[in-house]
Amino acid sequence: MLFLIYIQDLFGSLKDVYPLSYIDDIALAISSTSWVKNARILQREVEKIKSTGQSQAIQFDLAKTKLLYFSKSKKAKEATITLPTSECIKPATSAVRWLGIWFDSYLNF
Repeated sequence: MLFLIYIQDLFGSLKDVYPLSYIDDIALAISSTSWVKNARILQREVEKIKSTGQSQAIQFDLAKTKLLYFSKSKKAKEATITLPTSECIKPATSAVRWLGIWFDSYLNF
């Protein structure tokens, strides 16, 4: 419970993004009119969370970071996110596991 109280400031300044979390597993959900806009908003919000986390000594494991668009569109596979560390996160080409549930881009679970 104390951990949840400690990290609550991470989500205070998010705009246009719906944070989902369970203990130390965090997901950011967004819906907009284009993949480029989604990527731009997610990149901005991830930078905010990372900056806030650094000021509070919270570390993130970027190796576990996944990006998944729910769409049949081929263009969704091209909308990447670049982190402040110059790391590029590309959309997943297969299913992504979160909290024991496998999600794919078609929401077939």
